[in-house]
Amino acid sequence: MSGALHMLPRPRDNTERNEYIHAFWGVYMLDMGAALVTSLPSSVADSEITTPWPVPLDEVIPLDRPSGQTIVSFYSGLVGSANMSQDRHTQTIRIKSMCLLGRAARLSTAFHLARHPELSLWAKHDACDKAIAEASRSFPTGLEHERPEVSLLLASRATLLAAQIQLHACLAATRPRSREKCLAAAAESMELIDKLRYIMVPKGVMLLLGVNWTIVKNFYLVEQSRLLVEGNYFAAEDIGQKLREIDSEMESVPTKYPALIT
Repeated sequence: MSGALHMLPRPRDNTERNEYIHAFWGVYMLDMGAALVTSLPSSVADSEITTPWPVPLDEVIPLDRPSGQTIVSFYSGLVGSANMSQDRHTQTIRIKSMCLLGRAARLSTAFHLARHPELSLWAKHDACDKAIAEASRSFPTGLEHERPEVSLLLASRATLLAAQIQLHACLAATRPRSREKCLAAAAESMELIDKLRYIMVPKGVMLLLGVNWTIVKNFYLVEQSRLLVEGNYFAAEDIGQKLREIDSEMESVPTKYPALIT
């Protein structure tokens, strides 16, 4: 990965650059999915976060088996998982967060297109919301001083927060609960920007962070417009300051990673 950008010819235009990015993430997701050694297909669905851990067909499952043995909990210190490294857990969370962001984006589009959302769409929305919450509770602890683990964990956390915003932003204007969730996720995202500012992040992950910050920025722009209409100028100015912070961080990417820029 570290040398991949030097092995490819510099893209000639934005279309070619986008093709590079699309191809990179496609290969990245397939490789990471195959490396999970969980017998899962390379395409990881958000629902698998809360799916019970599969067992061989000939294994007898005792009736007193404790509940809650999900795929994520398998990597979280469950009995029998002592041979699984902490990095494997981090790897799982990283993939899950990206899958959940994609799932949230598709659901958001579906809600925008549906004049009267059906119950099945609401059920999918609630399932994705539950999966994001489950993944958020699954982050390992004690890695605050481990590098590069800390940068990858923070990036995964930022992706989950972006997924939360993406999932609820389309409903924020009519559902107070959705707006509250967006505001909470956006506020935590701003805290992560402060932390990530002093940590070197792998080049590929920086591309994903750009998507995350864009989602946060788009929500804040809508929220700022709403506050201005209401005449709440002080709150709108506070959001304006946050927007400037996001812009500043995104503009710093060419300085940190000149190879990413055409």
